[in-house]
Amino acid sequence: FAEVLERSAAGDILMSCPHGTYLVRGRVRDQREYAISIRHNDEVKHIKIVAKEGKFHITETKRFKSLVQLVEYYQVHSLKEGFSALDTNLKYPYKGSMHRASESYKYLGRSEPQPIGVGIARYDYVARDRAELSFREGDVVKIYSKGVNGWWKGESCGRVG
Repeated sequence: FAEVLERSAAGDILMSCPHGTYLVRGRVRDQREYAISIRHNDEVKHIKIVAKEGKFHITETKRFKSLVQLVEYYQVHSLKEGFSALDTNLKYPYKGSMHRASESYKYLGRSEPQPIGVGIARYDYVARDRAELSFREGDVVKIYSKGVNGWWKGESCGRVG
């Protein structure tokens, strides 16, 4: 979950991420409310999360006891259930933790891990497990290490894999 963010700031963050990347953010208008921002096709869509009577929902047909349950449901099920133009699910959570981690390194007086190179993805790749990194053709990937059997450790859109 991201902090309180304007729609435009969420859009700026997600436009450099793979399609299907999303974040749950606090809304600027009312910081007790949340929204989902998701990159779909070549734009970012914003969906208000309604909290009513102790339940959370984005459509009237499905209600959840928690935000986590709502997100977990839409990681598996398509958003088109309530939004016909959004035939996708929540694929890749935006991980802003890399940015917070770099601040911690500075505070502790340590140098931030430095990439050994940078690559531009020549094709799409969908991760097969959590240790892998998904990316789209044209995404910039910071390379931190090169391992055996051709596997590298890198970062794209705040995600490391």
